[in-house]
Amino acid sequence: MRRRFGDRAVIRNLERLTFGASAETWRFDLIDGAASSAMILRMPAPKATTHTDLAAIFSPGRDHEVAILRAVHGAGLPVAKVHFELDARDGLGEGFVMDRLAGLTDTTKVLGDPDYEGARQRLAGQLGGFRAGLNSIDTADLPVLRCQDGPAMVADLKRVVDGFDIAHPAIELGFAWLEDHLPAALGQPYLVHGDFRLANFMADTGGLTGVIDWELAHFGDPAEDLAWVCLRSWRFSRPDLAVAGVAERSVLYDAYHGAGGRPISREEIHFWEVLGTVRWAVICLYQGAQFVRGVRADLAFGAVGRRVSEPLYDLIRLIENRED
Repeated sequence: MRRRFGDRAVIRNLERLTFGASAETWRFDLIDGAASSAMILRMPAPKATTHTDLAAIFSPGRDHEVAILRAVHGAGLPVAKVHFELDARDGLGEGFVMDRLAGLTDTTKVLGDPDYEGARQRLAGQLGGFRAGLNSIDTADLPVLRCQDGPAMVADLKRVVDGFDIAHPAIELGFAWLEDHLPAALGQPYLVHGDFRLANFMADTGGLTGVIDWELAHFGDPAEDLAWVCLRSWRFSRPDLAVAGVAERSVLYDAYHGAGGRPISREEIHFWEVLGTVRWAVICLYQGAQFVRGVRADLAFGAVGRRVSEPLYDLIRLIENRED
């Protein structure tokens, strides 16, 4: 690292963070004389999968994460500044180093700590503005990413489920509903974060400080992000507040449209919530299969696999229009 930061630079407090299923994330402090800089090292997790289609579907943007971060940062949106990508001389494999953003991703603290009351009041509006800001990024200036509109994602997920030897009637019901309610073709693709939820938002007591984990980014429909953040699974202790457990839907949508986001109907959002719920159920199956088959020994994968019943319950309620 000295060739990157200079002969006086020293790395202190190196620590691997425990979250992140698709990438290794390390935090460290860079000490250079009296100056100290908070940094993050991101490296891809093992690429083994249980199904040939899974890597492309669940990590379509990993190879382009640096370019995406630089484009989003250049648009003035709150993401970390990337300093450099690793190369062979670093001896660490693939990865990159970026600034460590202020704030935290502790969902329990963000949703429950009295000191974060102000953050909870601001967060949904800030997320709507962030999503509208992504719309301004010209996809022609980005690397070529997988385009996943509604029909493409439904087809991808069906191929994944076909790779499992277990029948899931609720998922098949979800696919049938989705195919009966496909939205009109997307006229213009936009940059989509792909995992727009509370655990990927950095926040302090003032609200949003940054959006992290862009390895699932792709081209598609902004409604996907706006719906994903409203999935019941991401509300944690506040299922009554649709937007990440912090606010009503109208706060998010009004902020998005107020910041210039393209018009999106309630029917489009509902479609993407059903699709997002099916997607989360399939991801639960995927991670559980990785654990059971010995591909990933991480107990978190086994625990996520056991959660598949939760999105299936939510799916039935959404199809019956019994969810808010």
